[in-house]
Amino acid sequence: MLQKASERLGAILWVVGFLAAETLRSIRENYQLAVISLLLALVLWFFVGNDQALSRQGTFPIQIPVELVNKPAYLEVYPPGSLEPVTVRISAPEDSWSRLRPNSFRAVVDLRNAREGVQQVPVQVTSSDPNVRVLQVIPPAITVRLEPLRQESFTVRVELEGTPPVGYINRSPRVSPDTVTVRGADPLVRQVRSVVAVVRLESARSTIVQNLPVRLLDAQGNPVGGLTVDPEVVTVEVAIEQVLVQRQVSVIASVTGDPAPGYWVQAITVDPAIVTVVGTKETVENISNLRTELISIDGLSSTQARNVRLLLPDGVTVVGQPTVNVRLTIVPTMGTRTFLVAPAVVNLGPGLKAQVDPFEVTVSGPVPVLANTDPRAISVTVDAGGLGPGTFEVAPRVALPSELSLVRVRPERRTLTITR
Repeated sequence: MLQKASERLGAILWVVGFLAAETLRSIRENYQLAVISLLLALVLWFFVGNDQALSRQGTFPIQIPVELVNKPAYLEVYPPGSLEPVTVRISAPEDSWSRLRPNSFRAVVDLRNAREGVQQVPVQVTSSDPNVRVLQVIPPAITVRLEPLRQESFTVRVELEGTPPVGYINRSPRVSPDTVTVRGADPLVRQVRSVVAVVRLESARSTIVQNLPVRLLDAQGNPVGGLTVDPEVVTVEVAIEQVLVQRQVSVIASVTGDPAPGYWVQAITVDPAIVTVVGTKETVENISNLRTELISIDGLSSTQARNVRLLLPDGVTVVGQPTVNVRLTIVPTMGTRTFLVAPAVVNLGPGLKAQVDPFEVTVSGPVPVLANTDPRAISVTVDAGGLGPGTFEVAPRVALPSELSLVRVRPERRTLTITR
């Protein structure tokens, strides 16, 4: 067993030695070629290894918009903006990656041989950085629909929004130029039903001259985009003229009749107290105030609020509502009344008798209350507390209903006679 292993090892060593001897002999005979081969191998290893170490592959995180080139002049993309952007996989050194932006790439679709209708067209992507290699375009081709170019002329219509202030009117607008040319894909141009320029008239007190963009509208009044208009801006003139003048005047409430007996009109207030009238100059200048329609106060005994119309001369209007609110403050008439009241003697001792003459009590209050006041509702008392038989000068005490006030008592003192 050991002998066979020794024989096999010897055979292997003989083969290795033979190959080494032959290699050395070959190098001695072709040393120049061997040196060149070695140098080329080192250079190749350096560049391949360096590129693998410094290059980075991946997907650029931002999509690239597609640009059309060599599109036939008689065709248009439809619908506008239907070209989808593409994504690119690239290989680039790390320092190039940090500088890449979407505008570092250009994605183009060559429509040189395009035709009307729907077609798939390949996308070519290049980079402005020579160190960037585009590995893949996703998708490699996009769908493009081309429609015939259509051109049509439209008359510009002016739309007026709002109205001038009171007293002013607007004349018919004038527009220059009065027609524009619309160009674009045939299906899109056919959607256009009107071309308008909008002018706002609020607060306009003089002629309006404005340069305004035109709007393209479909049959439902919705805007139509994706078309070119020539010109895009038109000049609109709207004459504003003053035909009426306005003036502020006071309002007077017209009242007729009398309140209920014992009541009177304390105050009349009008809201608004001043209104703005509008009319021709000759008419308005002759107005100093406005009156309301007649308000009857016959038999009223409480405050009233009324909404009444204004009496306007012919050809005159008011700014806002032609009515005002009138408040009629009606209160009772105040008066006085004198009552002869027999006093009550209080705190009189047991077994004693008292005599005192009546007092004249004058009170004030609303006339209707005075007229209905019962003399018994007025209390007059004199105090005999601690007094025995004899005569005494006493002062009265008066108690009144809440609606009345004491004016005076006559006499101020009376003789109180106390007997057994």
